Amino acid sequence: MPAFYDDRQIEWDMTAGHVSRHAQSVKQSREAGHKGVRNRQEADTKVGLVCEHSQDCGRNEPMRAILPLTPRLRKHYVPDTANEAENFIKEKIMHPEFDEIITSRERLREIVKEPSPKVSHKAIDHVDGICARFIAASPFVIVATRGRENRFDLSPKGDPAGFVAVLNPKTLAIPDRLGNNRVDTFENLLVHPEVGLIFLIPGIGDTLRVSGTARIVRDAALQKQLAMNGIIPNLVLVITVEEAFMHCAKCMVRSKLWIKEGWPDTRNVPSLAEAMVAHGALEESVPQMQEIIDNDGRQRLY
Repeated sequence: MPAFYDDRQIEWDMTAGHVSRHAQSVKQSREAGHKGVRNRQEADTKVGLVCEHSQDCGRNEPMRAILPLTPRLRKHYVPDTANEAENFIKEKIMHPEFDEIITSRERLREIVKEPSPKVSHKAIDHVDGICARFIAASPFVIVATRGRENRFDLSPKGDPAGFVAVLNPKTLAIPDRLGNNRVDTFENLLVHPEVGLIFLIPGIGDTLRVSGTARIVRDAALQKQLAMNGIIPNLVLVITVEEAFMHCAKCMVRSKLWIKEGWPDTRNVPSLAEAMVAHGALEESVPQMQEIIDNDGRQRLY
């Protein structure tokens, strides 16, 4: 996970527990000039610690922590104990210090001017013909909800264009297709009914934002209306619209999201299988997990 302090890169591939197991090795290796550990003089001016004792903990990849030492961090550059190592990550990497944190609207608007009336007045409280036409062409929507611990969640939903039904100017319906049974969105809505949506259309820079409240519904007629390939969804997400407005295309232009020539090199992008094996400490190999995912995609789309 790269981050930046004073224009110098921090790279780390570790957890607090992993560092804890290696804290003493790091200290000993630093003092002995072991491979992968920078010398004291260089560390004093440039980096923090590097440990490559991957065999000792059973991990296949090395644990690395390279920390440019700003004046704020200089005294913490090599932890000598497990507790210091954990604090090193939690406080100095996970909770970095910044020059200023904006905490008031007054200060925010000192930096960013108020929007023009054209922008501030563009929201409506329902789905009109313009919004309905956009939804009819959209095969992809992202749903935002808030859970029990006030943690926000974003869930992507996709189907052939127009899969989100406009039941009336105040009501949308989204079918729930087969997934991994986490149903995070539904779990969240049982606690907090507020919901936010953003609709995307491939090749179109503009987006549509909708917010309101939602319910988890079972209704035979509605479920039949939202069937795909003859398969009726078990549940339907029904949204009561409170606000809707179109959003400009600047983010799409900057990101070149729909321009293939501007797409990044994806050869080093991790797969879901790789993440599940690593994050879940699974016994399956990455190829085995990939086969499970591929089979699920072939057999359980609807």
